[in-house]
Amino acid sequence: MASRPPIIVCRPPPWEFGARKDVFMVSAAIKDALLTRLDHLPVELQQRVVAFADTLVPSTPKGTPGLDLLRFSGTLDEDSAREIRHAIEAGCEGP
Repeated sequence: MASRPPIIVCRPPPWEFGARKDVFMVSAAIKDALLTRLDHLPVELQQRVVAFADTLVPSTPKGTPGLDLLRFSGTLDEDSAREIRHAIEAGCEGP
């Protein structure tokens, strides 16, 4: 049997950096089952599995932090806020 190249993970999961301390490999049995199955896949499919797993890891939402938006609090009058809300509920369709 020909030796297979090692699985190369391009980037470690964020919890290895301490970003998500609540996320970890819960079961050694799950880890072993995944590794066993990966062992039988060609490298291209192993890479696809890693890419898929990356999509499952929650990422930090992009956008402006809420604290930066507090300065706008109270700047909309009630009629403008109602008009915006109705436009959003209607699917933001223009006239």
